[in-house]
Amino acid sequence: MLKQQCPSGHENATAENAPWMITLDAPSYLSFMQHARNRSLRKEVYHAYVTRASSGDLDNTEIIGQILKLRLEKAKLLGYNNYAEVSMATKMATVDKAEGLLEKLSGGCGIKFATVDLELHSKYVPGGSETIYDVDQRVSKRTQVIHPLPEDRFLCSFSHIFAGGYAARYYSYKWAEVLSADAFSAFEDAGLDDKKDSVEIETSTYSNFRERRETTPPSELRVESDDLESTVKPLVANHHHRSTVEKMPSESELEEFFAAAEKEDHKGFSEKYNYDFVKDVPLEGRYEWVRFKP
Repeated sequence: MLKQQCPSGHENATAENAPWMITLDAPSYLSFMQHARNRSLRKEVYHAYVTRASSGDLDNTEIIGQILKLRLEKAKLLGYNNYAEVSMATKMATVDKAEGLLEKLSGGCGIKFATVDLELHSKYVPGGSETIYDVDQRVSKRTQVIHPLPEDRFLCSFSHIFAGGYAARYYSYKWAEVLSADAFSAFEDAGLDDKKDSVEIETSTYSNFRERRETTPPSELRVESDDLESTVKPLVANHHHRSTVEKMPSESELEEFFAAAEKEDHKGFSEKYNYDFVKDVPLEGRYEWVRFKP
């Protein structure tokens, strides 16, 4: 159980006797919403979670508006209609194809985030008659069984597209799922043990992707310079690497890759939650960890 350092006036608080402070960080929030039995407290915490960074000095509404406005201006300067087209200039998808995929999946998949992201970066007009929250509500009613509260302001904390690298790219989660399922089906049809057909299928997949890149003017492929180059180069390298079954990564390379990823996860968790989950010991920092006896 994770308990934050006691605020003034609660120096004698204990894990058993309370009071407890529930943060809106995912590990705390999700655990509370899943296990807390008090309905009114769950409602209070949920409301706080979906209205994060949406009031007072911490209100991100204006910042989001400026981000969307500047992204649209950038797209226009580069000769595109919207920022979604800029994002997809070096990808397999197009805006129309991504929208078509999300529409087909709308009956059975959670596609709200991807759809809102695509709408805000392809159709939304900053300063127009519809606010970002109007877009969010409209899309939610079309893609979710349970509609959000009128005061829902989740967009203010949607860091994936406003503070990370997923602007006009959130659709790629579903795109990758469908693509991998189609690819595996092709291998199943050819026979998973047939190396000759497997090589032909991999080469065909690479050729289709390369055709998309070769028919796009070079000037468009470099519109996002460093950002897009960092995305394209690994893809090109990976396609050469995967062109034949014989050139799969070695066991030592795979072990090195996963060891580095695990080390990075370990470092990130330790810095954020001041706890070393490898050694199973708490560290100095924001949180106080309390170990319960069984």
